[in-house]
Amino acid sequence: MYKLFALTLIAVAFSVSSAFAQEYRNFTGSNGRIIEAAFLGFDEATQIVKLRLKDGREQNVKLDLFAPECQQWIKSGGKTGGQQGDDPFGGGDDAPQQELEDGFVSLFDGRSLNGWEGDTNVWRVDQNERTLVNGGRGNLFTRKEYANFIIQLEFRCNNGANNGLMIRLDDTAKQGLERQNYSRVIEIQIADDRYINDNYNGCVQNSLFGPKPVTFYDRNEPPHRGWNSLKVIADGSRITTYINDKKVVDGTLPRDKPFSSIRSGRIGFMGYGGMTSFRNIRIKELP
Repeated sequence: MYKLFALTLIAVAFSVSSAFAQEYRNFTGSNGRIIEAAFLGFDEATQIVKLRLKDGREQNVKLDLFAPECQQWIKSGGKTGGQQGDDPFGGGDDAPQQELEDGFVSLFDGRSLNGWEGDTNVWRVDQNERTLVNGGRGNLFTRKEYANFIIQLEFRCNNGANNGLMIRLDDTAKQGLERQNYSRVIEIQIADDRYINDNYNGCVQNSLFGPKPVTFYDRNEPPHRGWNSLKVIADGSRITTYINDKKVVDGTLPRDKPFSSIRSGRIGFMGYGGMTSFRNIRIKELP
């Protein structure tokens, strides 16, 4: 069974009669990715949807693995609603590995949460802007783990938004997040830091501090339009960060912190509130 994870999608209205029941059409998974298949039926008792894929294989898929609008269409027997897009069943467990310049690979394809998992009630993809959007309290993680790396991304915060980039998040730290225990979390600050006194953007939360960087917020002011760049180099215990190409932190993780000995784990985002958008998320692994 392919794994699907929730994601906001684009709904396209169309009418379908029973005569079209076995025509190929688009079905959106709860991760926002879409597959073209023929709808063969829905068993309400077992909550199983039967599809025929383009290669002729029949696929049984649980109803809750489809996006809400698609579920509604399925339960109605294909009489209302509909979806469009591309394959929701592809991608496997790892993030998209589109090769970029200088050995970087993309962690976010701009269309889906392929390669990610977490609280999709507050995380979604804006397919028009090709951005990853957080709208509330909740976390998102890569399925793949990373040890030493350079990660680069762009972020834009709405007024008062608070977020964070988590690195080397091991299973113990991830479980601790569910209990609001952040002692094993290495978090790089991403926020509307106009209202913050010490943990400015680019700082390692409550551990490594640096000068307050210049951060852009005005969406109407070119050329930045509110977008900021973040670069993090994690090489052993040494963490170096840049905001908009200006160095903020360059230091060694304190030995007395519970996370200091962690050398590998997931990449993640920690949504605290407000709205933060991300784009051009890419990573280069180091030896």
